[in-house]
Amino acid sequence: MRPETAVYRSIKNRLMKYMIKLVRIENSAGIAIPDVYFYTPESEGWIEFKYIKQMPARASTTIKIPFRPGQQAWLLDRYNSNPSTLGFLLLAIGNKVFLFKNNAIKEEYTKDELYSMSTVAKYLSDQSATLVLYQALLGITYDA
Repeated sequence: MRPETAVYRSIKNRLMKYMIKLVRIENSAGIAIPDVYFYTPESEGWIEFKYIKQMPARASTTIKIPFRPGQQAWLLDRYNSNPSTLGFLLLAIGNKVFLFKNNAIKEEYTKDELYSMSTVAKYLSDQSATLVLYQALLGITYDA
């Protein structure tokens, strides 16, 4: 099983109790479309799952996200054309999970940015689905 699949399976049931429903997208026609569409009574959005085997040892090492062509642009274009649509990058490194929202989605991060750009405190004023996603994913572990 691919690591992204393991992460997806581990969060699907967890999010259901918060009334966040996930729909896995398998679309060979649109290679940039994110892995999962989600919806709640209040909002909807997209989640792209990415996995990196381990955290670099040095804090100064840049971590490049393994996006396929167009994936990052698809999420940002969708958000910029309709800001009520939420877009997330769920990045698993080792057994830690980082969640980045909309304009915080980048092609690469420093180790410090992984922590500073994916914190709950940064998004406390956002829509409830955003906060619930963060709360539901805090401390998650999975078997890769």
